[in-house]
This record gives sequence, C-alpha cells and structure tokens, in this order.
Amino acid sequence: MSTFISEPGTRLGGRYRLEDRVSATSGWAAWKAIDETLARAVTVLTFARGFPRIGDAVTAARAASRLTDARLAQVFDVEEDWDHAYVVMEWVAGDSLEDLLADGPLDPGQGAEIIAQGAEALAVAHAAGVAHLCLTPDSLRWTAGGGVKIVGVGIDVPADRSAERFRERYAIEGPYFLYVGRIVESKQCGQLFDAFARWQDSRGTRATLVLMGHREMPVPERADIRLLGRTSDEDKFDALAGCVALLQPSLLESLSMIALEAWGCGRPVICDARSPVVWGMTYRAGAGLAYRSAAEFAEIGEMLIARPQLASRLGAAGQSFVERTYTWPRVVETYLDLFAEVRARNA
Repeated sequence: MSTFISEPGTRLGGRYRLEDRVSATSGWAAWKAIDETLARAVTVLTFARGFPRIGDAVTAARAASRLTDARLAQVFDVEEDWDHAYVVMEWVAGDSLEDLLADGPLDPGQGAEIIAQGAEALAVAHAAGVAHLCLTPDSLRWTAGGGVKIVGVGIDVPADRSAERFRERYAIEGPYFLYVGRIVESKQCGQLFDAFARWQDSRGTRATLVLMGHREMPVPERADIRLLGRTSDEDKFDALAGCVALLQPSLLESLSMIALEAWGCGRPVICDARSPVVWGMTYRAGAGLAYRSAAEFAEIGEMLIARPQLASRLGAAGQSFVERTYTWPRVVETYLDLFAEVRARNA
C-alpha cells in the first residue's frame, strides 16, 4: 500500500508544500514540509486511500491538538477527507534519544533530565486522556536549547502485525522460531545454532530458525536457518506475530527489550536458564521456558510446536506482565513517584 502522494513539491490545503519524505510504512508516511503561509517548517503525515485507521489517527490528532505543554510537539492542522487525509504537526529539530545513545552512555545529568522532562510531559498528556500510541527512542528529541520534545503524541499509527505478510515476503513455511539482535558469539549465538541443528538433525519436528540482525559471526549454511539481516520494524513485528517463540540465548542482558516486544505481541520466550535477568523476568511473568542443555532446548521446541495452546497461554501471560509493568503509563507513574521522592529529600 502506498501513500496517496509520493512526490516532493505537492501542495496540500493550498499551503503545505511537501519537501522530503522522512519515514514511511504500510499505509502512511511522514514528510518534512513548508507551511508557505507562515514560512516555517512543519511535519506532515499523509495516509493511503482506504487506510483502515485514518479515523483513529484523525481523532487522536484532534485530541492531541488540545495539549499545550511546550514539551509536546504541537498539532496545527487536520484534514479528514478519506481519500486525502493528512495531519500537520510541529517540525522538531534536534537529536533523538536513539541518536544520542548511538555514541555511548549519556552523561548522568543529561540522562536524568531527559527522563524527567519526558515523564512529566507524558503525564500531562495522560491526564488529558491522550496517550502516545507508538513511543520509541526516536520519539524523544533533545533540542538545541537543552530541552525535551516528544513527537507523535497520540498520532503515531502502529503497524498492523501480520504473520501472513511476513511468511509471504520471506517465503517462510511451517513453524519457525525467531532470534532478533546482533548475531555474535558473546550473545551465545554459536550455542543456539548448535542446539537448533542437533534438534533438527535428530529427526525432530521440522522447524526454521529465523535470524534478524547484524551478522558478526559465521552462520551455518542450512536450509532450516534463515538469515534475514537487518529488517524494518514492520517485518520484526510481523515475524513476532507468527513465531512459535522468541529465542533469547544471551546471558548478558540487563533488560531484554525484544522479550518485552515479544510478550507485547502475545508470544512466549525461550531463554538460557543461566541468564539471571532474562530468565528471572520470564519466570516472574510466567511467560516462557528455559533450557540448560541442547536436549532441553529440543524438548521445549517440540512441546511448543505440539501444544500451540501452551505457547499462546505463555504469550498471554507475558502480554499481561508487560501491560502491568512496562507500558508507558506505568513507567511514567513510576518515574514521577521517584522524582517526587528525590525532590522531597533534597528540599
């Protein structure tokens, strides 16, 4: 599905001239544009004809337009015509949190300031009944003036997850297990390959190991191991939607975001029992299983394929755990309580 316009130079509403498409996914695109009436840069979201969530996006944009906190990117204009819908927002310059972290850990003071400002701004939005529908590190911007801006509040449209779309795009048939992340020895990928190969070579139920991420070590050349490399978020969530389980063999994770994403999609996690954090979190959530040997890995794989209702039950427990613990309203509430305590102690 493509957006209804794709050419720079197009004018919307007689005043918004599209210049550069900065991102796009199935059904919508984000553009840097110029408001020729006020001579300023703006962000414009355009939607494809028939995109099923146009109504949701327009309703969310109108709700977000009532927010006045300067840390939240402002909504300027909305056009709800089904064939030519678009939303006009404030253009926010500055480095995203993702950009800042790419160079290594943040200065503690700056990191605390970003979290504090971001949490307080989101609390304002939540108090007004507006939630950020797709918050990512790219949504938090650190401006040249040393402040935080949150973009896309209440407007970002999450990509619809489709296991069928993933299977068709990559010709994946039958049950598959998914690994997402750097493919490197330090994350126990070598042991994962060995355990999977021994299972399949022992006449186990046919399955595929799908790998998503940057390869930094050799990957066995086998028909049942598929290296997809770096993929889009849409592909990642589509893959999560259809996998038997997410595999997380690393022993070194401090917090496994991909495990949280898998649980958010209702899929269980299989991890190494020696990982204190990942297995501890999985055990508390009741949302997966752990192995201590290649034989146990094979037994778990066989069981989840043979008992899909068990995989679904574990995934549902993970989904509930994420909603209770790691969704942004809960995270914001926790941070605000923490900051209030710190301020009270320092008063």
